[in-house]
Amino acid sequence: MNIKGCVAIVSGGNRGIGEAFVLELLEAGAKHVYVGSRDPQNAKALQEKDPQRISVLCLDVADETQIKAAAEQCSNVVMLI
Repeated sequence: MNIKGCVAIVSGGNRGIGEAFVLELLEAGAKHVYVGSRDPQNAKALQEKDPQRISVLCLDVADETQIKAAAEQCSNVVMLI
């Protein structure tokens, strides 16, 4: 898969393996990465590393309302992790 120029969303991207995925996507040339987190404040430090290409959104994958909101906000996503 070609990551260069893609737009991705990483659920749980604010720490651990999720954060590693975010950083690898950016290093591989992703155009933009949305970081999904149950508590968006936990991802602000990560966003500061590349504020032009990282956006943080409230996303609990067990909450259908938040899933729908994320889908609407991130309609340009081509990769989901």
